[in-house]
Amino acid sequence: MSTRLLFVRHAEVHNPRNVVYGRLPRFRLSARGREQAQLIAECLADEPVAAIYTSPLLRARQTALAIAAFHPGVPVRRNALLAEIRTGWQGTPNKEVPKGTSFYVDRKHPDDEVVEDVLARQQRLVRLLLRRHRDQAVVCVGHADPIAVLTLWAGGETVTPKLLQEPLAPARGAVVIFEYPTPDALPILSYWNPQPPEPEKHSADGEAAYDGTSAPAADAAPADGNAAPADAAAAAAASAPATTGAVSADPTRANGHAAAPLTGGANAPAGPAATPTG
Repeated sequence: MSTRLLFVRHAEVHNPRNVVYGRLPRFRLSARGREQAQLIAECLADEPVAAIYTSPLLRARQTALAIAAFHPGVPVRRNALLAEIRTGWQGTPNKEVPKGTSFYVDRKHPDDEVVEDVLARQQRLVRLLLRRHRDQAVVCVGHADPIAVLTLWAGGETVTPKLLQEPLAPARGAVVIFEYPTPDALPILSYWNPQPPEPEKHSADGEAAYDGTSAPAADAAPADGNAAPADAAAAAAASAPATTGAVSADPTRANGHAAAPLTGGANAPAGPAATPTG
């Protein structure tokens, strides 16, 4: 038996004003986001889920409820450790965020989170789940950067603000799976994205070129919902066969850990086809 933690990034958000929404309330799923949430929910329908945890933010809760519809009786629990990063940039129109800005370095308020803060609370969450759900499968619905930070760390990477300006986060409605053979073991990581490629331009109901809480990198790089991974650990896993019909992807190992081929956009690069974050 093993403990499986399935970290799902919430689906696309209704963000017609194209602002950094961060932890702002009332940012719901777009029409496309509801389709993405339904698809990942259907794909996880046969997973023997013991509990579903979600960020308190609306977009994550709506994604979690779509998953929960296929698991009647399974508890859905809000947990603040899954929340988006805390940043004073929230509410700022994305067009007003200078290229190359790092919300972890160019902080607006003293209590804005740095990378170490985000990693610490993700590690705390994992310890809680391993203690509470040994030998069970648990879904955690969260946000791009926290999932990317945890995955990179688990893959043996030193997580830095500069690294997070690469397109490394999971795509919307995709899942990064942390499988622990024992509570003290290193996790086996795998990545599964059942979503179709995202359009270069989103509808008026959806999001603009990038979203969420991560500023664009200084240099443009093409990216989409199935972009190639850019970090060393993910690159080692890029040759792993893509999984389209089951959650149990065959992992490949890097740095003593299993490396996940990450796609999507933590700190999305600039340009019209950049992948959103959030």
